[in-house]
This record gives sequence, structure tokens and C-alpha cells, in this order.
Amino acid sequence: MPDNYTIQIPCKKNVKAYLESSCGIPVNLIFLPELYHEFKNCLNKQPHIEKSIPTTFYSEIVTIIIPSDCFYRTGWEMDRDNIYKLNKMAESRMKFVMRQYVMLGNSLGVPISTCISEFQEKFGFQEQAWPAESIKKELYRNGGKVKIKTIDALRSEIRITLLAYSGIISKKLLLKNK
Repeated sequence: MPDNYTIQIPCKKNVKAYLESSCGIPVNLIFLPELYHEFKNCLNKQPHIEKSIPTTFYSEIVTIIIPSDCFYRTGWEMDRDNIYKLNKMAESRMKFVMRQYVMLGNSLGVPISTCISEFQEKFGFQEQAWPAESIKKELYRNGGKVKIKTIDALRSEIRITLLAYSGIISKKLLLKNK
């Protein structure tokens, strides 16, 4: 009896690249606990009536490992609504990571274009999987709040650290705040 089973689900190119770079090939969602929990909730044992979302909406197929205990307890199939739900969650997680990475670099004075290319290289996004122009548009839509929060967090961390090392506050308080 095999230890793991697999399921193939349709997804976008950028979601496939994110999952494979984060979790290997085939994708083992254990490395992304929140997504793994959602994945388990999306599995079922009985095939359901096909829902409204067309599978042609996605251009790629990703293979995901189903551990044997999950296979027997929760199931081995996903309906279209659950495929859409899992893709949406993976995409929002991927965009969150991208915004955090790029805006942190930009907050430290690195140009956005350089941060984007570093992000693409580090996380394995080739230009055809997630174009830099598309990333830039996403940042202009949703990156402003992230940048403000990042700068505020950096300022706070720097202030506390400087105060601790200059002797104004104790190092014990510094460790307490981390």
C-alpha cells in the first residue's frame, strides 16, 4: 500500500510556480500549513455534481500529494468550487508573500524593479509564469498599505534596538518586545 496518493488539479501558471517552488514537485502542502488545512477541507470522498466554474479557466495542472491518512479520512477528489477556492487561497498567499518581499526591499531604498526581479529569481517565477509588469500592477493596486506598515515596523524595531544598545532601556525589555 503506498504511503502517499496524488491528485491533479488545474491552476494558473503563477500559482503552479509558487506551489512547486515552495513545496517541491509533486507539491507537498505540508510546507504551507494554512494551505494544507484548506486543501484537506476541500477534499471529499464522493464525486459531486460538477459546479459552475469551468476548468478551462486555468491553463496549468499541478500534482499535489495526499498523505494516506488524509486520503482515507477526508477523501481524494475535489469539485470545481473547491478547486477554485484552493486556487484563490494559494494566489492570495502568493501575492501576500510578494508584497511583503518587494515592499520591504523598497522600504530599505532598493528600486521596485530591482525588488521585483529579485523576487522572481528567488521564488522561481519566470517571466512567462508571472510577468514583472503584472507584479508591478498588483503592487500599485495593493502595495501602499504594506509599505506604510513595513516602514512603521522597521522604525519601531530600530528605535527599540537603538535605545537598548545605548543603555536608555534594558536589553531585557528588548528581548521581551521581540
